[in-house]
Amino acid sequence: MKKKNNLFTYIISMGLPAIILTGVLLFVENYPFGNNNFALWDMDYQYLDFFQWLKRVVNGEANIAYSFGLKNKPIIDIVILVSGFLIRILYGSAITNIEVSNWLYLTVISGSFYMGLGKRRNEIKKQGDKSREVLKRYSKEFLDKNMYVCLTLSIVFYALWCVDSATIQRMGTNLMVWTVPIVMIILMKYSLDVEGDSYGDPVDVLFKDKILLLIVALYAISVFSIMYLL
Repeated sequence: MKKKNNLFTYIISMGLPAIILTGVLLFVENYPFGNNNFALWDMDYQYLDFFQWLKRVVNGEANIAYSFGLKNKPIIDIVILVSGFLIRILYGSAITNIEVSNWLYLTVISGSFYMGLGKRRNEIKKQGDKSREVLKRYSKEFLDKNMYVCLTLSIVFYALWCVDSATIQRMGTNLMVWTVPIVMIILMKYSLDVEGDSYGDPVDVLFKDKILLLIVALYAISVFSIMYLL
């Protein structure tokens, strides 16, 4: 009798929330398929704002320092773009009370510089130096060289983060090093896109390349598997 009661409790605990959620979704006219499905609804609330903010940061539209003329100072304009990424990382770390590894911090910084330099490079390539005042102070050769310095550093710093003893202890495994080749492939594919017919906007590059999206998804699955399944 007790087992039957427990089984009934389990069924109710699983079924009741599902019934309530289904009722709410029907009430707001949200269906499994079509233009008003749950996936699009969830993405609209959780992800679109982030990607819109990311695009504004890369385009130099979401940083108060730009209002003081610093957007026209070479190197400083890119540092301001990078600071936007860094502030978000540090803010997330403070909110979640998770310490950011020094190697991971350096990975984010060098990767952000790479994307910022790539954006400026392709602005010069596509629009010349007319679209932004600061572009007159840059040359394509300068941006090329420093882009790939930052790209190399990103891979090195990420690899060092993977083999760091603190990372191994936190993850409970030393298998994260196997994700380094995937990160290298992601960055090479991203570089191929940036050097092609692209404006260098990271969001546009990512979402216009289905193969790159698949590789990023493979990386996410690999990290999840290493952390929770292996």
